[in-house]
Amino acid sequence: MRIEHEFVCTLANGLHARPASLIAEQASRFAARILLVRRVTPEPPPADARSVLSVIGLDVRQGDRCTIRAEGDDARPAIEALREVIELRLDEAEQAAEIESARLARASTRVPMVVRALGARTIAGEALCSGFGFGEVVLAAGLPHPASVASAPAGAPESEHTRARHAIESVRDELLARSRTAAAPPESALLAAHSQMVQDPTLWESISAALAHGANAPQAVVQAAATLGDKLRSSSNAYIRERALDVQDIALQILERLLPRGFSSVPELVRDSIVFADALTPNQLLRLNRAFLKGLVLGPVGRTSHTAILARGFAIPCIINVARPSTIASPGHVAVVDAEGGFVIAPAQPDVQAYYARLQNAAERRAARLGASGAETACTRDGQRLEIAVNASTAAEVEAGVARGADGVGLFRTEFLFLERDHAPDEDEQFTAYSEAIHAAAGRPIIFRTFDIGGDKPAPYLRMAHEENPFLGCRGVRLHMRHPAMLDVQLRALLRAAAGAPAGSVRIMAPMVATPDEASWFRSRVTEASRQVREAGRPAPGQVPVGVMIEVPAAVHSLDLFAPHVDFFSIGTNDLCQYWMAADRGNPSVATLNNPHHPTFLRALRYVVTQARRTGKWLGVCGEMGGRPQDLPLMIALGVDEISASGSQVLALKHLVRTADSQRCRDLLDRACASSGPGAVEERLASGSWRAEPAPLPVIDPACIDAASGATSKEDAIARAIELLWIAGRTDRPRDVEAAVWAREQTYSTGLGYGFAIPHCKCDAVDAASLVVLKLRGEVDWGSTDGQPVRMVLLLAAPIAGTGSQQHMRIFATLARRLMHEEFRRTLASLTETSQIEAVLRSELQLN
Repeated sequence: MRIEHEFVCTLANGLHARPASLIAEQASRFAARILLVRRVTPEPPPADARSVLSVIGLDVRQGDRCTIRAEGDDARPAIEALREVIELRLDEAEQAAEIESARLARASTRVPMVVRALGARTIAGEALCSGFGFGEVVLAAGLPHPASVASAPAGAPESEHTRARHAIESVRDELLARSRTAAAPPESALLAAHSQMVQDPTLWESISAALAHGANAPQAVVQAAATLGDKLRSSSNAYIRERALDVQDIALQILERLLPRGFSSVPELVRDSIVFADALTPNQLLRLNRAFLKGLVLGPVGRTSHTAILARGFAIPCIINVARPSTIASPGHVAVVDAEGGFVIAPAQPDVQAYYARLQNAAERRAARLGASGAETACTRDGQRLEIAVNASTAAEVEAGVARGADGVGLFRTEFLFLERDHAPDEDEQFTAYSEAIHAAAGRPIIFRTFDIGGDKPAPYLRMAHEENPFLGCRGVRLHMRHPAMLDVQLRALLRAAAGAPAGSVRIMAPMVATPDEASWFRSRVTEASRQVREAGRPAPGQVPVGVMIEVPAAVHSLDLFAPHVDFFSIGTNDLCQYWMAADRGNPSVATLNNPHHPTFLRALRYVVTQARRTGKWLGVCGEMGGRPQDLPLMIALGVDEISASGSQVLALKHLVRTADSQRCRDLLDRACASSGPGAVEERLASGSWRAEPAPLPVIDPACIDAASGATSKEDAIARAIELLWIAGRTDRPRDVEAAVWAREQTYSTGLGYGFAIPHCKCDAVDAASLVVLKLRGEVDWGSTDGQPVRMVLLLAAPIAGTGSQQHMRIFATLARRLMHEEFRRTLASLTETSQIEAVLRSELQLN
């Protein structure tokens, strides 16, 4: 039987990787031979619909007429299934790509003045990941030329086929094994996808064709990868071009099994290194020693490529779209990646290295200073308390969050112990993992969510039935009820681990609870598990708090009925928003609806909090909304007890809480709930109207005084002064401050004579009027009005508006007047201690 379906491609980017994979995934479910035909003149050979590479390589563009053709006994259901994919799901894939592309902003190149003054050779690129790093240049090899693998003559065709097939199977098995043990979901997903791609029939057909023409197995792999890569790179579609790197990745792994042991596509890193590569494959990145990987300099890498996604996930300072990176630096030289400014320095002379080493030290000092108050409770300026907890999946993440000042663990995701494996973890394995997490929490509260499997987190060994809409299917507590024995094992492990913890610090929470009966059943399982632990003669804790996640609309209106069965609630904003708005959070075509800033959703959150308060139960927020700094005023306004975030956000959230006024936050929430849409809400959040009046900070802070600065130039002195502002927490955007200072400096010299300079600026990147003092060990030329070198620098920075702005000119004028007096100058010049300099300036300038 032969069935066809004609359609016109409506996707702006054509059939790129995402839609091609959807077509291939659906086609592979049927036995029929399925071909995709592109109706253009001249008409290219049809593509095998099971092959992602074949579909991509057809280069179907927007407006092209196409035919999907199936031949075989199940041709009709195959075409019906593919028609549904083409008509309903391909647009979603296209919009997902557009949203991701729009989300990633291009960074502008901004070279610090001190780097320019040192004459460093900078190469511009695009910043992919922020930060900076420096180390030895290491080159990562690309696909070898066919001539370089031609030394070994081809054996019998059957032998070469066998060699190639065994190598492919070996790569597949390794990729699958690594996907099961990968630490992060993006890494796991990529490895699993590559394990499928290495078996792609189009790749094998291309290898077989080369073997048939007399090539040996390595040559055939290189030729096939080159042919497919060239075809993909020639596409006008950026998404298709990015897949060429995936083909190269797979080919390199196959070659490592076919070529002598000396061949490796992954360089060994033995010291701090910057890796340069014209095209770094995802697998190469995964196999680099990240303990020594301090930065990446890459060629034409798409921002949505797998390599880019992994680099961002690992937070590696990275510059992309650099012209021929392998030719701009020599191995062994030192290079600097400055992803804050969007450039690379290669080679970096010792002075440049010293500058970036100092920046690294400044970053560590800043973190230590901000972290000093991290363990303290976060309260708004008018006294409202808010716990800031960390979300975690491992003990290491708990430890890192606690080190940053987390008040506890608001969500420990236990399901990651259950995923990417062929059987559930046993009780002892879970006991060990939970005990390590509890130990890392160091007595702080820790909420363990029982395995939240289902939806987008399947576990193959549970043999879960296919569901049309798994997010509305058997997941969370519903799956617990289907597999009570597996839940009992987890609960016994949790209770055993909690036995040695402070009373009440370990809490257990059920996901996806919709009815009071489910909550009651879950509590009974906890009680039964506790009895089983005691009967086995093991220590068990007393009463363990039991809670449920509020992420189903039915639960929103039943909190009073849940109350007899639970001790606390936690709002899962991600799922609650998608269910409340009936907008799948994984579907980009309804992304505008799946927005937690919709007034109707904010009203729902406020209703939840009101009902929870009536029950007297503790209430936290563990969804993404709770961990976003921009949503903090909403959390304060709602009056929840706790919010939970990633470890990297804890200090920032605590700092923001201390700048807030709770009444202003409530006023903002009232106006947000009455708004017409999310845009108005987001404008109010961005306005900063929720902040309290800034606490008056002293203009001079001992942290902003260096009584023996080693600055060697004007540029260096200004850079060091701004670093002190940054360390003291008076700016989060030091390069914006530097730009503002130099804008003034390039208009006229701030060297006012007598060996003094007063660089200054008004800038919205400065939080409070501040005076920074550098007493130099030597002298620097400043272009002063009297032609004399400078020995002391007093940098004055103030915000554009407010009292700090008003202080700026008063202090500047007072300084200028005082410097006219020789006695004042002589006194400052004679001081050698920070405290002495602070006391004199505070007195003479009448500073607060």
